[in-house]
Parts: sequence; structure tokens; C-alpha cells
Amino acid sequence: MRTSTSLLATILVIGMGPGHSAMALADPSATLYRLGDQATFEAGCLAPCMCPVSARGSLKGTLTLEPAGFDGVFQNYRVAGIDWRLVRDQVQTPVTGSGSYRVGGDRQQLTLDLSVDGAPAQRYDSGLIGGGASFPSLSLPVALHGFYCNDSVYGVQATPGVTGVLPLAVSNGPLRLGPNPFHGRAGIAFEVASTGPVDLRIHDLAGREVRALLSGAVLEAGPHTLVWDGLRGDGAKVPPGVYFVRLKTPGRESGGALVKL
Repeated sequence: MRTSTSLLATILVIGMGPGHSAMALADPSATLYRLGDQATFEAGCLAPCMCPVSARGSLKGTLTLEPAGFDGVFQNYRVAGIDWRLVRDQVQTPVTGSGSYRVGGDRQQLTLDLSVDGAPAQRYDSGLIGGGASFPSLSLPVALHGFYCNDSVYGVQATPGVTGVLPLAVSNGPLRLGPNPFHGRAGIAFEVASTGPVDLRIHDLAGREVRALLSGAVLEAGPHTLVWDGLRGDGAKVPPGVYFVRLKTPGRESGGALVKL
């Protein structure tokens, strides 16, 4: 079902509140998101049905994103550690759960299995919608029944609680990217298991090569770091968006993504 403009204007807002400090995470690959003071929840009749909102409340709490790999189109994340409090009439109700998030270019999708006050979890889904270009900020609604008539809606608008590097999934090798997102320059750190030829290339969302940072260069075994200055192979600046980093070393291939602001 198509989400109306009025719905998007009134869905719950999950924002990064001022003055909040980042919390330490047990999993170093997880990134903390904290709900802000304006977080709310709404349930009631949506288009095409017409009736008043039946429930509304504020939300407080946290969630984390954990890298889950790149599938060739989307960068995937696990949503874990959902620990929210739904506040209505000064009564706090716990909301817990987990889910998944995927983003590729301007497309994104958030799916959450949420349990309210210990009840069986129910699935909320945004569907595949636009707005992914703003990642790592999150801005999208999730609904229980496809945004149709009598429905419950959580709209997520959040930023990471840890500034700088947002860890991304790495397949088959230790590839580290940051800062991420970046404006001018981004570092690419990696390990070479054995001396040999190395390719390190940047591709756009369509898979076209943007820049070859290394092309068959022989590197010794050990750690290495390169910097991408956000330029194409012809020296022109790349536009904002998602760019995929592909590393090929002897016997190993790795990948990740950088967000250019």
C-alpha cells in the first residue's frame, strides 16, 4: 500500500537527542542508535479509512545496527538490542525486539519484530522505499499492516550515537573503512596474508568502476592503509552516494561500502 503524505508527517519520530553520549558496546562491529525526546508512536485508521488516532505515546531507548554482509545490491545489517519504553499517561511499557535493515543507493528497507510488554512479537515493515541516500542516518516508517486502515506505525528517524566510522560488513577478510560517511577523504585499511598482487577498486551502485587505487600492485604481507580522496579515475569529484570498495589479495576477496556526503 502507498503511504500518504499526511501519514509521513504524523508518524512517530525517533531522533538523536542533544546531549546524549555514546554507550560502550560489547560487539565492536555494532553501532548504537539512541531515541530522542520527540520519539512517538501512533495507532489508528489510515487512508483510505477515515477515523481518529486511537493511541499515541512517546518512546525512549536504544537499538544497534550490526553489519550482516553485502549481497551484490544491498548492504545488509542486523537490528539488535531494541530496548524501548513506550510512555503513555506516565505509564511505561517495554518494547523489545530485533530485525533487519538493508540499503543500496536511495533504496532502503527496515523490518522489525517487536514485542510489547512481553507479548508475542509482531512484524513491522517499511517495504522497499526511498531515502536510503541519507544512510547512516535512518529515516523511514514501519507499519504492522502495510499502512492500511486500522494500523500501528513506528517511523524511524535516527542517527548513530557514535560519530565517525560506522562499521560495515566485510566478507572473507579484514577490510576497514572510515570515516564513514565521509566528505573529502576516507581511509581504507586492510591486511595482506601473503606477498603478491593486490587490486583495490571503487565501484558505483551500478557496478561501474570509479577508481582503481591499486591494480596488480605487489604488496608485502601485513597491514596496509590507503586513502581515497573522493575523486574518479579522471580526477573529477564523485557525487554523493554509496560506493563499493572491492579488495582482491592472493587467495582472498573482501568488500565494503562507503557513503559520500
